[in-house]
Amino acid sequence: MRKIIKLLIIDDDRDDYTVIRDLLAGVHHRRYDVDWAPSANHALDLMHRKAYDVCLVDFYLTGTTAVEFIQLASQRGIGVPVIVLTGQDDETAELASQKAGAVEFLPKDDLTWRLLDRSIRYVIETADTVAQLRDANRFPQSILDSISTQIAIISESGKIDCVNRAWTDSAAANGMADQDWNGVDYLAVCDKAAAGDETAAEIAQAIRDVLDLRWTSFAAEYPCHSAGEQRWFRVSITRFQHLQSCWAVVVHDNITDRKLAEELARGAGSVPICVDASNFLVERYAANAPR
Repeated sequence: MRKIIKLLIIDDDRDDYTVIRDLLAGVHHRRYDVDWAPSANHALDLMHRKAYDVCLVDFYLTGTTAVEFIQLASQRGIGVPVIVLTGQDDETAELASQKAGAVEFLPKDDLTWRLLDRSIRYVIETADTVAQLRDANRFPQSILDSISTQIAIISESGKIDCVNRAWTDSAAANGMADQDWNGVDYLAVCDKAAAGDETAAEIAQAIRDVLDLRWTSFAAEYPCHSAGEQRWFRVSITRFQHLQSCWAVVVHDNITDRKLAEELARGAGSVPICVDASNFLVERYAANAPR
């Protein structure tokens, strides 16, 4: 645990701030560098100029609440862990604070220097653990983002667990720049599109077949033309096991250059092409028998 903790107390009652500051002065094994903000706006200004380890926020601030303050801080990209303090032991306020993202909720009447120090240590350790987990998850995400093909990881329920940058870039180019793909029911998306799209229907069924262990993998080539451009893609779906669950990797690879070259070669008559380039070409692999 760090020896100096940078703390911001947000309370419109200066006397309450003084009491909390004096309580923390009783902690002898570490030092608290304490600042005070009498309002949410003042606090946000301070937080833009200085990094804090923890914020202690009075639930009922003049003109706002701790819940609204946490939401404002989040909107501005400020992710400091929060302990909410209150003069009333209010279960509704506690639940609202927890839902907003507060890590602790403490009645002011119960405060001692030991309780405050222990709660602050707990909040910092929790934030550090979350940061470590986030960093651990960044590495595989960075690997996915380095791949130029569009990749989505689909859970056993058919929902998207994560996508790579190529996927989000492609979505943005097609008018879905603000789409949050995490948790999206990809099977439902394909089913909805299947009404007028044979490709979407085939892909949805293929994902189900792979997740249900009827096939180990699936691949297909399909056209996806726009008004001003001819495009072809190859989709591949591969199954893998993780944490006793079945998952699928869905990859969409732009093969337009190859298809145009085939069209050009076929037009020149120099290379025999067996299948029309606009056909939906399907390959299924069942190397492993279904369970």
